[in-house]
Amino acid sequence: MKISSRFFILFFGLGIFAVQLDARDLSYKISGGYKQVFTNGFVTSNGDWLGAQQIHGVSASYGIAKDMQVEAFFGMTRNFRQFLVGPSFRYDIHRLIVRDSRFWEHLNLFVQGSFFLKSGSDVETGVVLQLPYFGFEIFPFRDNHFAIQSSAGITIDLVKKSGIGFTQSMFGDVGLRYYF
Repeated sequence: MKISSRFFILFFGLGIFAVQLDARDLSYKISGGYKQVFTNGFVTSNGDWLGAQQIHGVSASYGIAKDMQVEAFFGMTRNFRQFLVGPSFRYDIHRLIVRDSRFWEHLNLFVQGSFFLKSGSDVETGVVLQLPYFGFEIFPFRDNHFAIQSSAGITIDLVKKSGIGFTQSMFGDVGLRYYF
């Protein structure tokens, strides 16, 4: 029983990588969707630290070349008093592992760097760097480009009280997007 199950796992696992098929190409595609972005927190005008927060917002991206995307994000806190805005640069690394495989039709692995401005009423203006950020996108459907995204990494806040942290939410920075 153990031998047959191991044989099946080995056969199935090698079969995934043996079938040659082009990965999903997102070059020159525009996407839009919802995203949560993590920040170590905001600093009030008095110098008080407000703590780590997830910022909810919208994002749009464009595939500038094969495996490269530029993204813009705009998000706010739930009370609409603080906001986060800025660009991200993303490189899809899944093709570096195995160039052509059926597996990549439904999964993208990427590394991303982001530069955000954060500000709002009664808080100090500052910069948030997310370097490096590693993540993945799952494409659950074969015939359309709907994607579920998650990423995590180091977050550097440069404000009156600077901070370095790691994404602290349960699933990282999550998002839903659709590629057109």
